[in-house]
Amino acid sequence: MRTYTMKLKSAVNAMIIAVGLITSSSTLAGTFLWTGSVNDWSTAGAITTTDGDITFDYISNGGSFDAANTMVTLQELELNGQDYYDVGFSYSGLAGGTYAGGGDIRYSMTAHQILMTNVLFDTVKVGSGTGLTATKDLFDLSAGSPFLTLTSTDGSNTGYQYFDARNYIEVLDTFGIAANAAYQDSHNNFTLVPEPVSLSLFGIGLAALRFTRRAA
Repeated sequence: MRTYTMKLKSAVNAMIIAVGLITSSSTLAGTFLWTGSVNDWSTAGAITTTDGDITFDYISNGGSFDAANTMVTLQELELNGQDYYDVGFSYSGLAGGTYAGGGDIRYSMTAHQILMTNVLFDTVKVGSGTGLTATKDLFDLSAGSPFLTLTSTDGSNTGYQYFDARNYIEVLDTFGIAANAAYQDSHNNFTLVPEPVSLSLFGIGLAALRFTRRAA
């Protein structure tokens, strides 16, 4: 737990520094961070950010997904008045420090004072194999069909994908399998529709976050 927390703090600091290097007038505030295993999240129940904007709620996991040893971070950052939310999974606690895939996790997000309008999906792959594919499905209700599906292949970043504003979504992350390849971690970023400058600044911060994860 201690190693993971230190890596996360370094990643967050790198993101803040990267944003700060672009403009001294940028204001980063409203930071919220919760960490624990997926089992911890399940036990804790619904987790709401300090400012009351978003509630993260674990629903279920299936297949080979290791809820006891997979770590999750629930995070909020505010940059120039725009809110950014990250749901990240780290597999450093699993045997070999990676996840081979073959499972899934479902959770929900409820916005209380704002509306969610876009999402980005990013995975980090290790190993020489190719074709390691993870998908993110967004639902209005568990029983319905997804209104948006994102795919990350071999560690690709999907970029922000926009959808009609909603105050509630359910998310299903499904992790495929490929020979000689595994997941190091995965991140899910949700935001409001940001101003173009704010989005570009946060994109630079995400690049720093991704670089720090790969270098750790």
